[in-house]
Amino acid sequence: MMYLAKIEFASPNYDDLVALRKEALIDPLKMTFELEDWTAEAELLHYALFSEDHELLGGVILKPEIETEAGKRNEKAELQQIVIAPEYQGQGLGRFMLSQLERVALFAGWNHLSLLTHTAAKAFYEKLGYKQQGKEKMIQDQAHHLMVKRMKEELLVEAEAPQLEAPITEETTEEEQ
Repeated sequence: MMYLAKIEFASPNYDDLVALRKEALIDPLKMTFELEDWTAEAELLHYALFSEDHELLGGVILKPEIETEAGKRNEKAELQQIVIAPEYQGQGLGRFMLSQLERVALFAGWNHLSLLTHTAAKAFYEKLGYKQQGKEKMIQDQAHHLMVKRMKEELLVEAEAPQLEAPITEETTEEEQ
């Protein structure tokens, strides 16, 4: 059984997720990520996907945003650096993680989820209901597409609030377990 957990910035779980992002995403795509980029992550939300024995399987960063247009409040979140460990790719974990994040979004009141994806992953997000918005743009010499999914409020009636468990780590005391 897998579970999604919110993790704290600069925690051991965060450090493990950073290492996974570097190994499976940043280095293979020849992306650059500077110290100020890591520092800016302190203001963002971090979620990790764990196996039942607390092995890190993947993760994502969420950047909540609030816009006001013509007096209407629009709350949305941008998904950033979505990653699944290479040895677990192609097994449905990305789909599972995104479904759990969409439940988080519904209960947080976010109207839309958006993400930038490279061309190779565009079809994956389209299958999950994300729609391309605007034209392709180049980022660090890579073609990217803005994908957006509107959260459907009627799903709140059917859905239960996601149970985000904190992973048990070596630092967890017996009292916390």
